Amino acid sequence: MKRSLVGVFLGLMVASLPLSASADALGKSMGNLRWGVSDVELLSIVKSGLAKEYGAKVKKARGSKKDQLKTEMKRRFSAFEDSLEELDGRSRYDSSPISEEYTHGNNEALMVLKGGDSDNYYFFIEGKLWKWVKVFPGGTFGGSSKFASTIKKRFGNGLSKSGTLSAISDSEYDYIEFRNRNTRMRAVDQGSRYSLIFEDLGTLRMLSALRSNTPSRKAKRSSRKSKSYASSSRSSSKPAPASSPQSSGKKRRSLFADEGRSESDAEYAARKKRVQEEEKRKARGVYERQMSKKRGKVLDELTGMDDDDPLSGVR
Repeated sequence: MKRSLVGVFLGLMVASLPLSASADALGKSMGNLRWGVSDVELLSIVKSGLAKEYGAKVKKARGSKKDQLKTEMKRRFSAFEDSLEELDGRSRYDSSPISEEYTHGNNEALMVLKGGDSDNYYFFIEGKLWKWVKVFPGGTFGGSSKFASTIKKRFGNGLSKSGTLSAISDSEYDYIEFRNRNTRMRAVDQGSRYSLIFEDLGTLRMLSALRSNTPSRKAKRSSRKSKSYASSSRSSSKPAPASSPQSSGKKRRSLFADEGRSESDAEYAARKKRVQEEEKRKARGVYERQMSKKRGKVLDELTGMDDDDPLSGVR
C-alpha cells in the first residue's frame, strides 16, 4: 500500500520534508480518520481512501494492469472488512508486535489493514475507535537516527522519552512523544521495526476504568512474586498461628475501608463486583459524552503526496 487516506508510508527514501511541523501536524496526519467512529464508519473511511489511491493508479495504468489494480483494491478492502476481531480471551495477534496495545475481556476489538510498506492496526473500546498503530520495517528510514530526524522534521522536536508504552507493557523503548488537544502520538524505535502510535487523549484519561476487568502485566508479576513468598512462608519451620473465629473460612471482614461489618465470601465478591460495574458505568457515561461532542467533526482533507517521501501519508 503506497498511498491511502489513513496515511500509509511510501518508499524508502527521506525527501522534501518541511523544516518544521505545522501547529496541527497530528490532526493533519490523520486525514479523515477521527476518534470515536464505529467499525462501520471506519470501513467507509478506508474504502474511500483505497478508492482514491487506486483511482490514481488505474488512470496511469495500461491494458490488463488496470484490471489487476482493481482486483488488488477489492482484495485488500475485503481482507480489511473481514479483519474485525473481538478481544475476548485469545487473539492471533497475542504474539505480534502490537500485543501490548490491547487487553482481553474489556470490550475491545481491532481491525487490520495490510499492504505496501506498513501494517495499520485500528483499536476500538466500547465500540469506538481510540487508537491507530502504524508498524513498518526499520529499513524504511535507514536507521534510528534518520528515523528520529525525519519524525522531528515532520512533527517538530517533541519530547524524547524511554520506557514502557503502557501499564500492560513489558518492554522498554526509546520514543518521541507529541500531543495536540485531542491526540497523543508516539514515534517508537523498536529496533527491527518502527511504530507510530496515535491515541485519543479522552480515552487515555479513563483507560484504567474502561479496562477494569484486566490487571496490568506488572501487577500480575507482582502477584506471582507475592504468591511465591507466601508459599515459602508456609513451608518454614515456624508453626502457623491459630485461626480466629472470623478467619475460619465462612466469614471475613469487609475490605471496604469505611465499613466494619463482616460478610460471607460470596456476599463480599458480589458487592465488590457491583461497585466495580458502577464505576465502569460512570466512566463510560463520561466517555460517551466526550465522544458525542467530537462526532461529525472531520479533520483536514488530505493534500498531495510525494512518492519519494516515506511520511507523505502522514502530512
